Amino acid sequence: MDQLIKKAARFILVFTSILLVLFLCLDLGVFGEGVKITSFYYIFMGVFFLVSLWAYKNHERFKGF
Repeated sequence: MDQLIKKAARFILVFTSILLVLFLCLDLGVFGEGVKITSFYYIFMGVFFLVSLWAYKNHERFKGF
């Protein structure tokens, strides 16, 4: 179970990192004007990123689960 949590957390870390960079580029207008992202998205993705980072670093806690 701990290896499954480690792999899932790694996938979520990569996925949220890509989404944060992509939407930051869209928000800054790198690909053109017209798209604005609300700050709630960044807060939500930041919390999601931190939770998955915690799960990745502490996957040993779930060995007996």
